[in-house]
Amino acid sequence: MRSLFRLFMSFTIFLSIAFAQEIIEENPLFVAVKDSLYGYMDGNGKMVIEAKYAMAMQFKEGLAMVKTNDKYGFINKTDVFVVEPKFDWAYNFSEGIARFQINGKWGFVDSTGKIVIEPQYDWAADFSDGMAVVRVGDRSGYINKKGKMIIEPKYIFVKGFSEGLASVEFDTTYGYFDKTGKVVIEPIYDYAGDFSEGLAQIELENKYGFIDKKGKIVIEAQYDAVGDFSEGLAMFRKDNLCGYIDKKGKVVIDPLFASGSEFTEGMALINFWSTKGSAGYINRRGKTICITILDYGSCGKFSEGFAKVCFGGMYGYIDTTGNYLVGPQFNWGADFSNGLARVRSGDTIYYVDKTGKSIGKFE
Repeated sequence: MRSLFRLFMSFTIFLSIAFAQEIIEENPLFVAVKDSLYGYMDGNGKMVIEAKYAMAMQFKEGLAMVKTNDKYGFINKTDVFVVEPKFDWAYNFSEGIARFQINGKWGFVDSTGKIVIEPQYDWAADFSDGMAVVRVGDRSGYINKKGKMIIEPKYIFVKGFSEGLASVEFDTTYGYFDKTGKVVIEPIYDYAGDFSEGLAQIELENKYGFIDKKGKIVIEAQYDAVGDFSEGLAMFRKDNLCGYIDKKGKVVIDPLFASGSEFTEGMALINFWSTKGSAGYINRRGKTICITILDYGSCGKFSEGFAKVCFGGMYGYIDTTGNYLVGPQFNWGADFSNGLARVRSGDTIYYVDKTGKSIGKFE
């Protein structure tokens, strides 16, 4: 049951990544909605590509996936189809190629429109570190960008490559492959996570710790739960309270919280009590920046100096001092990316900028 849950979570994470716009672009374009159709605007709200598509993703690596006539293809920033709309489904480009689906099978296409890996898999993930997870039946393996099967699809639960290694479940234990398909860390763990900042979380006898890329335990498995390292710190849970440790295992923020997120831009989202209604943010010294009545599970990380917060089911944005840029007034909100944050009020989707001004409110 635990393996099936982790497989579902892995699949969900891949989907969410596909829709994210992570990279700061020069002269970015943003998805805009007008009359229930999708186009693209610039950062000032000027429509650059007419709203005529049934669906559209953000631009990534210079191209964007759009849907027209019930098929998916890719356009450039001048609204020219570089990859003709012929796919039943597709995701944005990652490391120079994009995954697509035709007749229930997944393959990959490059930025010229050439199919570089024929559709043959029951599912496929984006390429990461030059490798992609593919599924044949109910088993998963890995291919490289030439379509060569590096690790045969015989595993139930696998994770994408991170920092050159990938965690795989071998029957009931976990270990790591390198990109040649060699097992470099033996499967001796009850669970093994992605490497982040050189360390990966592992589980032994219901306790969690961290190993390095040689498989050496650098922080003993002693915690009830841990998060990945981010900005040099990782969350840990012990005796139902959460704090933060550094890469040597030293407690740098005492366990005083019910739960906590990874640090981004020097800030971490914290649930101060186990009951709903007392979330906020702390800095790397553990100082409380903001504590208020927030819906912990719906608040976001800091991105470009602001964080999405939720109060009473409505979303707004705060700065690093805890002051509101825009108070809770939206039905939904995304993180800031390339200077704007996408929001929804009722049925209208638009953006706010870093002054709190509404941008691209076409409906």
